[in-house]
Parts: sequence; C-alpha cells; structure tokens
Amino acid sequence: MRKFTAPVALLFVLFSLAGCYSEKNLWAAKKGDLTLPTGGYIYYLNSAASTARTKVSSDQEVLKSEIDGVKAETWIRNTAEESVRSFFYINDKFSEMGLSLNEEDVTQMESYTESMWSYYSTSMESFGISKESFQLAYTDFSLKQSAVFNALYGAGGEKAVSDQELSDYYTDNYYSYEYFTVTIPTKAKESTDESSTSTATEIDEDAKSELKTQLDDYAEQIKAGKMTVTEAAEKYQKANDIENSTYNTSTSKISASASGTVPETVLTLSDNEVSVIESTTSTFVLAKRIPIAEKVNEMLTTESTRSNTLSDMKWEEFAASVKEESAKLEGIEMNDSAVNSQSLTKFFPSDGKNGTSAVESSTESSSSSES
Repeated sequence: MRKFTAPVALLFVLFSLAGCYSEKNLWAAKKGDLTLPTGGYIYYLNSAASTARTKVSSDQEVLKSEIDGVKAETWIRNTAEESVRSFFYINDKFSEMGLSLNEEDVTQMESYTESMWSYYSTSMESFGISKESFQLAYTDFSLKQSAVFNALYGAGGEKAVSDQELSDYYTDNYYSYEYFTVTIPTKAKESTDESSTSTATEIDEDAKSELKTQLDDYAEQIKAGKMTVTEAAEKYQKANDIENSTYNTSTSKISASASGTVPETVLTLSDNEVSVIESTTSTFVLAKRIPIAEKVNEMLTTESTRSNTLSDMKWEEFAASVKEESAKLEGIEMNDSAVNSQSLTKFFPSDGKNGTSAVESSTESSSSSES
C-alpha cells in the first residue's frame, strides 16, 4: 500500500469528539454525478488539522498560530478544500483516461479499509466519518490516484519514463547490501555491594575480541570468494549453536536512503567491500555493499520494484501537477452549510491543542547566533 500518501500522511493523529449533523448537511461537495459525503470532507479536514499540528511548535496552540503567513484555521480549511478538489480531479482524470479498478484492486481497497477501520473506527465515527466515507475519500481515491500516475508515467503514457531514465535514477539514488548482525556478549557486572541483588551487565571484552576475530575471518573469506554472506551467517549460527535467533540471518536489502544503523553502516563501504563494524555498543554488523548496477535489470523486470522506483522518481512532480490542475477545476458545488458547520476545535481538545514541532532552546539559539 506504498502509494497511500497525501493527503493522508498524518492519518494516525485522531481525537474523539462527537458531532451532530442535520440531513441537509449529509453531503459536502458535488461535481456531476459524483458526491463527496460530509464524512469525506471531515476526513480531509482532520488530515489537514493533523498536518497543521506538525507545523506549529509544541509550546503554541495551533488555532492561535499562523501557518505560512495565514491564520491556522484558514490554512486548515484551505488545505481541506485542496484535498476536495484533488478528489474530484483524480476521479475525472481516471474516467477520462478510460481506467478502471479490477477485482484485485477492489479486494485490496476493501482489505485496507477493513484493516484501518478496525483501529480507528471509534475516533472517526465520533467526528462523523463513516466507513463508507473513509473508503471513498481515502482508499478508493488513493487507488485511482495511483492508477492515473502509472498511466501517465508508465510505458506508453503521456509522460512515460524510459528504461534508461529509470536505470540511471536507480543507479544514482539506490544502494544494495547484504548483512547479518551479532549481539556482542555481556557478563554480569561486578558489584562491591555484597547485599546488592543487581543484575546489571557489561560488555565481556574477552568474548567481544574473540567474536570480532571470528567475524573478521568470515569477512576475509567473503572477500576471497570462498564464502557468501549467507554462508557466513549459517556458519556462525552452527558454530555458536544458535536457533531461532534474529542475529544470525543474512538479509539482502535495497534502499533509497540511509535509515537506521545498518544502512548508515553500509554507506561507509565501497562497492563490493566487506567489513565488520561495531554499529552500536552491543552489536557487530558484517556487511557487504553490492554494486547497485547489478540490480538494475531485476528492478526493471519486477513490477512492484519498478513501480516503486517510478514513484520515487516522479511522485512529487505528479502531486504538484494534481494540485495545480485541480485548482483550475470548474463545476464543483460546495455545500456551504455542511462545510461551515464543521468546527475545528473538535480536532484540538484541551489536552492536545498545541503543535508538535521541535522548539530550539534559548541556549541553542544563542549559540547559533554567536557562531
């Protein structure tokens, strides 16, 4: 479900507060035969409110702040309206391009809706967001958005990306590696307090040294072509009689960014370099960096990987285009009664009215200005 993105990046920040709606307020917007129920608009409004929270410092009340030079309330309502316009634009474009959701798409949509609803139904319903409204505004929209994107940028599309462009992007922006991690041995920490029942531990330096020697030997054999990373992991497992351990499995990864200890470790290596690195105070990583060029053909011929790479490459451009084109869209009828009846205070209860972005301390600010 990789492409279930904006406008729902902060879906998970939900708060509870009941609301009441008159029958005339059951729909929020219409265009042609398509109607967005008020619950769908509330979903977009809550998503915008959640995003606004991340743009305001944690010592400020969101609704008393400004975002991008305008009052927060105005920013939230404008952002929700942008989402409404995108909703109609994508649906129009989906039909215009002759696209359709197949049985697998529908099953995926319903499955994801069910999964999300099992977690957030209580809070969503308290806002007035029904399961059907959520599915229409989020999962149905997201699938159609992805279909439009792939039709535009995929093979034969108006903005089709060639294999060579994909290959170049993949080679320049991704890296590939194999690794396995091993926990550094510890021992009980000695205590001078005879009455102490502490179970504190410390690194066993002798055992650590022996382990490092063992892993270095594996690394040398891998460099010499006598062993693979997987075989080294299996050998370590057998030598240490380890079963069902998370520290003995060789893992192959391809990533577009350094995130977490292992990828950051791998980024210090050159292509085909093998090394044993102490990534934390309690873990060794035996890693080999693999030339990403070796994985290009696999990327081009594996549908999901190709699609993800294409998304990484062009999604921001696509999102900007959707925003620009949807702003020009005509024929949308807004139900002002339903829209204006939605108070933003329900998204910011007394115990969650402030923003969440970090605030620099006065010391840090002073140091920065002095330097």
